[in-house]
Amino acid sequence: MIIRRLEDKDIEPLMHLVNITMRKINTETYPDELVEQWVDEQKEDHYRNEAKDSHVYVIEKNGNLIASGGISKPVDGVSTLKLVYVHPDHGGEGLGRKIMETVLDDEYGKDADKIIGSALINAIRFYKKFGFRTKDDEYIFNEDGTIEIEKDVSNE
Repeated sequence: MIIRRLEDKDIEPLMHLVNITMRKINTETYPDELVEQWVDEQKEDHYRNEAKDSHVYVIEKNGNLIASGGISKPVDGVSTLKLVYVHPDHGGEGLGRKIMETVLDDEYGKDADKIIGSALINAIRFYKKFGFRTKDDEYIFNEDGTIEIEKDVSNE
């Protein structure tokens, strides 16, 4: 198993990972139409642009991408956490934790005072394990069905 930064050759496998994860995990808590809308929004250009101003990490096992996550370059002291994806066949192996530890240890995370992000409702407990909280400690849904999360890292 290898944890490394996203490379150009990873864009298509990353899209596949995200699509499989979205469809297998999120249909339990979100309507199929919304999940398909999210999947349709996942285009190559989106990931290429994400990689320009973010450090995106992947976990590769036997030549396959099985997990990903990232963090943006801080702007005015604030970095944005990119959603963490773990292939459903590899859930429970600690890959989400490994990605989060890598992302939070990244220079973009360390240079920030605050990290913000969006989470799906079924992942809130996961992000809370890493010190994130929902904005104003409430579950306020954005238009796209996500919930805002944040973490103060100014004293870390």
